[in-house]
Amino acid sequence: MIVSPDEETSIVSCLTQLADHLDGQGSPIDYGRRRRLFTPETITLDLDKYASLCRQQGWARGGAGRTHQLSWMLLSFLLGAPADLSPGKTHARDDFRYQIPTAMRSFLMDQAAMNLAHHRIDEPVLWEPPPHWCDLNTWPGTTPEQIAESDFKMLITAGTPAEETAASLGLTTEHLRLYCDATGITQPPPQAGSPGIGRRQARRGFLDPEFLRTAHSSGTINQSLIARRVGCSLSTVQNALGEAGIPTSPRTEPLSLRITREELEHAYLHQRLSIPDIAEQFGLDKDRLNLLAKKWDIKIRPNSTTSNPFALLPNAPGLSEPMAAISNSRNCVERLRRMVQLPGQRNLCTAARNLGTLPATLTHQLHALEKTAGVRLIERTSPLAATPTGAALIQEAKHLLSLLDAAQSSVT
Repeated sequence: MIVSPDEETSIVSCLTQLADHLDGQGSPIDYGRRRRLFTPETITLDLDKYASLCRQQGWARGGAGRTHQLSWMLLSFLLGAPADLSPGKTHARDDFRYQIPTAMRSFLMDQAAMNLAHHRIDEPVLWEPPPHWCDLNTWPGTTPEQIAESDFKMLITAGTPAEETAASLGLTTEHLRLYCDATGITQPPPQAGSPGIGRRQARRGFLDPEFLRTAHSSGTINQSLIARRVGCSLSTVQNALGEAGIPTSPRTEPLSLRITREELEHAYLHQRLSIPDIAEQFGLDKDRLNLLAKKWDIKIRPNSTTSNPFALLPNAPGLSEPMAAISNSRNCVERLRRMVQLPGQRNLCTAARNLGTLPATLTHQLHALEKTAGVRLIERTSPLAATPTGAALIQEAKHLLSLLDAAQSSVT
């Protein structure tokens, strides 16, 4: 809240500085495009993955109200501002921001990244201007650094409502929620769900959820046999399967009869194809194939849904360790095409102009490549120059891109 003319002047000065920097350097996010693309009807929220997360964390999944809150926060991430998602009660959404667990926030960030990737948008989910863009000696109001984290955690652990917590810390309620957004510190997660209505004890033995999930993943589950051993009806077994999040439809033949461990290791570890692409190649279900890989102790990559675009090239060469990591990142071909043209450019702003993109976008893409490779690739000198590792990677990238272009031209 602005309480004096001096504070009003500071705010206006900061906004002017931000506008000048945005005009000159741009933002890595095109919010105009996002507002055109993402609406309550067009965003995708994977409720199966949400259900799996709830099982892992021991949370109650909630009903339509929770789905509404998840969709609202997902759309807000994509639009960079609170979304106008009707119907729904604003206070319930605000409480959700105050209470959302870290794991659930990470899930929604991943969902936002998947929505961007679906539209082939190579942008970070969220972005904030660098602090040096706004040169103010003092900032109106309380800064996050001035809030005692121990006091905040004590209040939220005690279950204090947002309004009372804000008043205790000398903040407005909205500033408190912004603090939660910025730090990721929220109220403790919801308690684990209790057994279903009418049942006071959790299922045990052959109906224990963990036993059912293990049997399902190994392909050994048999509903009729379980019913006979437990001495219950088939519908009771199916109810237990539903509570454990397991489909009750009959299971097809084991995947191990349709793909060998050697075939899966070669495609996933050596060719670095994604699990979905391998599943499509062998005519398998990707979720079952993912479970089979875990059963065989094949280490799953964090970005296991992204394939190496060079894997299926004729006589595909082996990749260096940095290139192998880059090849399994999103939009790596576009990023590599830009990186190979950076040495010799005057600076990143000039390079961005010559490559037809924004400086902030190019900076983001280069930083993403370097973070994935684990080494610095381009020295920010004038002109730009490749590091020794960057020079080797650029030569490798040029060779791979030429092979890729030749393969694509032969197809068309």
